[in-house]
Amino acid sequence: MRNQGFTLLELVIAIIVLGILTAAAVPKFINIQDDAKNASLHAASAALNSAANLVHYRAQLDGINKLEKSTVKINGEVVNLFYAYPSGTPEDINKIVSLEGFKVRLGRSIGATIISLEDSNDTGDACIKYWQASSNSAFKIDEGTLIPTGECL
Repeated sequence: MRNQGFTLLELVIAIIVLGILTAAAVPKFINIQDDAKNASLHAASAALNSAANLVHYRAQLDGINKLEKSTVKINGEVVNLFYAYPSGTPEDINKIVSLEGFKVRLGRSIGATIISLEDSNDTGDACIKYWQASSNSAFKIDEGTLIPTGECL
């Protein structure tokens, strides 16, 4: 009985085919990770938007929506308000919405808070910027990209 194996040529062809399949699959996997990160940021942005609006509605119910500075109690936590919306500090943002897996820090602009993924490398990654309310406008949420200075544009 003769025992036959694979020839060297068959093995080389199999390795080449596997290499081509891997080269095609890796970029798709990387894009899926980027899409997942962007989806997480969009979800955090929507959650922050909803939470800030709910705080505003609570301020209206309490009759403090015309004051420049006030406080309201949400889930047992005192939240500082600026024109009846949450102030733009990381502490107040974290009191109104759970942002596990995200970094929340002050931005370089007055009244701006930057939110980015915990594993962000601070350059080129997506981010959210929360602008606290002012006397003539409600809060604003911008989505952008982190630049080397740590700012979200």
